[in-house]
Amino acid sequence: MNSELKEILQSVLKEALEPINQRLDRIDNEVKKIKTEQRSLKNEMHNRFDAVDLSLQVIQTGQQGAREEMTQRFKEVKHSLSHLESDITLTFQKTAQNELELNRMKNQ
Repeated sequence: MNSELKEILQSVLKEALEPINQRLDRIDNEVKKIKTEQRSLKNEMHNRFDAVDLSLQVIQTGQQGAREEMTQRFKEVKHSLSHLESDITLTFQKTAQNELELNRMKNQ
């Protein structure tokens, strides 16, 4: 009788726990899906961050190159202006010299 009671109890418990086991199986499957999606999103996020980092590096490199080129061009313009200033000063001096000579010639 003990054995029959044991079998009956096991059968009743198994039947009562079946919906719970099914629900736990569904929950396990959903957790697996969520974990898979999480890994996928994590990989996609890392790929996007890598792409953003690469784009930022390209932009920074381009900006540095543009800054260096602008600095070089400003130096060239400054150098040219320095020469122009010297030329203008010389021109003024020669003009003054010529006016002086013309004035002397008129007064002779």
